[in-house]
Amino acid sequence: SFLVVVLYLVKGFFSYTHNYQMSYIGNATVTRLRDELFASLQRQPLSFFDGEATGVLMSRLTYDVNLLQDAVTRVVTSFFKDTFTVIGLSAVIFYREWRLALMAMVVFPLAVLIIVRLGKRMRRISQATQVANAYLYRNEWKDKQVNLSTPSGLYDYLGNAGAAQSQGAELELQVYPAKGLSLNAALTYTDAKLTKDLLDSAGGVVAKNGNVLPYVAPWELKASADYRWSASQGINGLANLSYVYRDANFSELSNSAATNNGSLTQLNLRAGAESTKKTWGVFGYVRNLTNSHSITTIQMAAGGGYGVRYPSYIQPRTIGIELQAAY
Repeated sequence: SFLVVVLYLVKGFFSYTHNYQMSYIGNATVTRLRDELFASLQRQPLSFFDGEATGVLMSRLTYDVNLLQDAVTRVVTSFFKDTFTVIGLSAVIFYREWRLALMAMVVFPLAVLIIVRLGKRMRRISQATQVANAYLYRNEWKDKQVNLSTPSGLYDYLGNAGAAQSQGAELELQVYPAKGLSLNAALTYTDAKLTKDLLDSAGGVVAKNGNVLPYVAPWELKASADYRWSASQGINGLANLSYVYRDANFSELSNSAATNNGSLTQLNLRAGAESTKKTWGVFGYVRNLTNSHSITTIQMAAGGGYGVRYPSYIQPRTIGIELQAAY
């Protein structure tokens, strides 16, 4: 009995050491990979973020990296452990009954073939939809500060809106229909409004209960198609098509018709080549492909505008070349 206790303690010691070391290796690998991914995101141009959903980028830094950690800590160790287990059990089977062992050796390849085919099918299914996230949220504010302007438009100032709330939902989806091709979409609904009248110093109503908070669009949609392929040794080709839709919103809390920014649509195209190590890149782009004249904001003219407002439009169709280099 003493020998059994000793063996049990030895087994527990080695199991603890194994789990500790593998967890350390897995966490170190994940930390370094996340640092490299974050550094790569910092080097991306603004056009990259126009076509990528926030949840997709977060999923790459969290979920996808965690899959690699699982592979490092479990898959590798299971491979070696199961390999030695199969060899040992095979030796025991041949020693006890070699006839049954030979029969098993005939059936075993057939089972492996079925498992491999099933694994390929499951892999295709898992790759078809890798990321699907949904969020629901609700925020309540008291004395929320908002940007306001004097009636003349000469001065901007911060005012307390008393009470406001924001609630909504976001749905994000990333699909891989073919090798190198990814389709991304993010749909957002937001209901952000005052829940109490906003009064000025004289007691007059500046904004009514139920007015929408400035620059908050009820609906927003971002969609993109990204295709990457190997052009030659050390060079990758890529093409990206992105679409942005923003519902109508207001520039000011008064929600007057003169401050309605209207809806916004924009279609962008970007294609080019880069090194596999992403040390350089050459891209051509067309921003606002359809030459949309959507309004971004409507601002009150300062410096004596006295109620005169002017709209700001999105950049007209722009064609250009982008050069990148990393040192």
